Order: sequence, then structure tokens, then C-alpha cells
Amino acid sequence: MQEAKFTPVDSKMIIDRGNTNRASTVGLSKEEVIKFANDPFWVTLRCFLFVLFWIFWVAMLNGAIVIIVFTPKCCKPKELYWYESSPIYTIRVDKFADSNSDGIGDLAGIISKLKYIQDDIFIKAIALEGLLDRNNPTEIKQNLGTLDDFIKLASYIKVIIKVSLAEVVSGSGKPRDLNTAVSYWLKAGVAGFILHEFNPDLAAHQDGFLQWHSVIANHSYAKKQRENAVVLLALSTQNFADLSDTYCRNAHMVLNYEMIRLTATFDSSELKPLLHELTEKNYTSCRNNFVLGTGEVIPLVERFKPRSRAEAMLIFNMLADATPIVYYGDEFGKKDTCGKPKSRELKQMLEPNTGKMDWDYLQPIQQTLFKLFQQLAKLRFQQTSIRRGATVVRNFDSSVLAMARIGQGNPGFLIVSNFRAQATSVNLLTSISAQIPLQGSVVLTSTNSKRSKGSWLNFDDLQLEGEETLVLQFVPK
Repeated sequence: MQEAKFTPVDSKMIIDRGNTNRASTVGLSKEEVIKFANDPFWVTLRCFLFVLFWIFWVAMLNGAIVIIVFTPKCCKPKELYWYESSPIYTIRVDKFADSNSDGIGDLAGIISKLKYIQDDIFIKAIALEGLLDRNNPTEIKQNLGTLDDFIKLASYIKVIIKVSLAEVVSGSGKPRDLNTAVSYWLKAGVAGFILHEFNPDLAAHQDGFLQWHSVIANHSYAKKQRENAVVLLALSTQNFADLSDTYCRNAHMVLNYEMIRLTATFDSSELKPLLHELTEKNYTSCRNNFVLGTGEVIPLVERFKPRSRAEAMLIFNMLADATPIVYYGDEFGKKDTCGKPKSRELKQMLEPNTGKMDWDYLQPIQQTLFKLFQQLAKLRFQQTSIRRGATVVRNFDSSVLAMARIGQGNPGFLIVSNFRAQATSVNLLTSISAQIPLQGSVVLTSTNSKRSKGSWLNFDDLQLEGEETLVLQFVPK
């Protein structure tokens, strides 16, 4: 043991270390360690543990490989074609935008309004009416622009040409050489064709349709290899319901005009069957779509009373699993100024239109209907559940209609509309889907609603004001 001592002379401290030769630790000697290392018991134990380690390591490696190989892969979502994700905006070329102040709209005018089309209303595809010379489908009508104008426009946005078959098929029933015209416009960069006034009873239309499909399909295949693109081929006829599903083998769309035929004061009992066709079990090979307006009928905002009905139809269609086909001006409630008598009934007209686009009316951009359309188009453009999610539709006593859009791994959306003038309440938890949670937040509303954006509402007792439509966002269970 060590001791500390102090000397009286200089007060120095001296430490007595005592006997430092004593052993301070106890352990095995080298000879003893070697003896135990060579002991048969310990040798056997070490070998056993070594082998056991590698058995477990190899087993875990094989298990990981088996899990990786046999675990179901995450399904890659089907890539949407351009005409499935964006609304199609129909433009009457000579009435839309005038670039040279001659009083006639033209292709250059459309180019000058691309910021409005693409950035303000989020449209990525346009359909041009009244573009082609009726005597020569490879020629653009006089004063509407040049081929270079068309090529320039097609380089900025998807351009569909609407071809009136009544104009390019002669009275004898023999089609002019549309194969040449189709090839001509394909080379110019056209994104699709709408064959308007298609008559399945005419052999000229039947034969021509198959030939044009072949030309377009061959071009699409070659183009798809380079640009992952496809050229749209759509059929348009007022008797579209008479066309069998067999036409979907060769056409991407058969234009659906049922939304135009809704009564002026429609309720959920009329709208629900149309939206129910969009559920998965009712899919066909044709792309679902709804035409919301044409130049042959009165405009959208004048077709339904009260205006909340027009807004409800617009909201459901813009957020449905179908391509909405919007007529120019309907996005802000344009009135018909063409001077021709019209009704709510679809009737064939020569040069159908709703008059010149009123750009001055849009200058302040303060209109609530226009803002609603902007919000809907932006929501469709941004949200995966809207573009590719599953659809569930339910109605409640013909007064309340609800449609859910649910996409795996993405926010869900619930569109609810009360078609009564009186307030009501509904329980959406048990009637829509098991994935509906207790609450959701308000994303947007019809213009007559007083709800605040972002406010939270309970789905088990959702209160709806009269003629109110809500779009609610939720996190699926």
C-alpha cells in the first residue's frame, strides 16, 4: 500500500510506494492459454459455431433472394395518352382570334393566344373546326392561314382537325381521296382527326374509315417508336348511341353528346347514369369522353337553369374519368352572338359557331365561372387520382349526387352536389367506399357556396346548402 508523508523542513510530500514487486493482476499464462486452445472440446465448439454462422448467413442470403424474386412487383401505372389527361378545347378558327385585323380569325391568332390556352386554362390539346377547304381537304380555307402557320401551331400544342365527312364525300357517295389528305396532315404534325357526321350506313364512310384507320395506325406506330405518341382517331355523329362497340377496335373515341342532352333542370337521377358508365366494370376500348358544347346548340351557361346546374355539370365532368371536350368560350360563360336561331337540341348546321370570342370580356379575369374553370382544369392537370384513379358514383333520393376519385398512394377526391333548393345532409362514410375517412377538406366549391377553402367537414354528417356543389380532398384509408 502507498503512503503519503510530509517533511517538517521544507513541507515536501514524499510518497512511500511500499513493495512494488507484488503481482497486481491474476490471469492465464501463455502456456495455459495454448493448453485450452488445443483442448478437443473448445476446438469442436469453435468449429461448430463457425459452421453455424455460415449456415445462417447463406440461409439469410437465400431468403433475401427468394423475397426479392417472388414478392409481387409494384404495378407501374399505365401511361396515359395525351388525349386522356387533357381536356380537348374546340375552336372555330375564323371566330377565335384575329391576328391581322381583317375581322376573320386565323391560325396566327390562335398562336398568339397559346398562353391563355396552355397557362390560364391548362389545355394541352385543341380541335380546329372550319379549317379545311370543303373542295380540297389538303388546303386551308382562304384567310385562315398557311401550312407554315399550321406546322408552327402543331409544334406548340396537340392539334386535332375536325373533318366534316358531309363536305368531303361527294353526292354520288364516292369519297374523295382522303387517304392523301390524311397522310398530308400527318406529315404536317397533326395530332388527330375527328371524323364528323360519320354515317355507318354509308358504304363510303365505312370503307373510308377503315382505310384512314390503317394510314393513321401505321403512322402512329412509327411515331410511337420515336416519341411515345399516338395520333387520335375519333368518330362524331349525333346518333353515336347507334354505333356498336366494334368501332372501338379502330377508333380511339366515339364522341358522346349525352351531357348536351340533359334537361335544363336535370338532377342526380339524370346525371348519375352517365357518370356510372365511367366505373371500371363498364370500360370499353374506346376512351370515355363527354362533349360539353358545340356551335350547333346554345352555350353551356344558357343551357341549364339555375346556373348552379351548369356549374355542377362542369365540375363533375372536369373531374371525371373521361375526356371533357369544351367549346370555346364556355369556360367563362360566353353568350351566343352568331345571330342564328338555336335551341338545346342538336341539329346539323352549316358553319356552326357561337360568334366571335369576346376577349375584352376576359380582360379583368374577375368572373367567378372562369375562375372555377381554371381551378378545375388545374386540379385535373396536377392530381393523379383525377387523371387515372378509380371512380365510385352514388346518388341519394335524386337530390344529392356523389362521385369519388381514388388513386392508390395519392390524395382522394369527393365531389358532392345538392340539386335541391333546400339544405340537406348526407352520410358518405358507408355509402361510397370503405376508403373514405371521417373527414375531408374543401378544395373548391360552386360559386354560390359560402364554404372556406381548406375548411374541414365531417363525412358522416355532411351538411349541404341548396344547389351547392363541393369538391373535398381526403387521405384514403
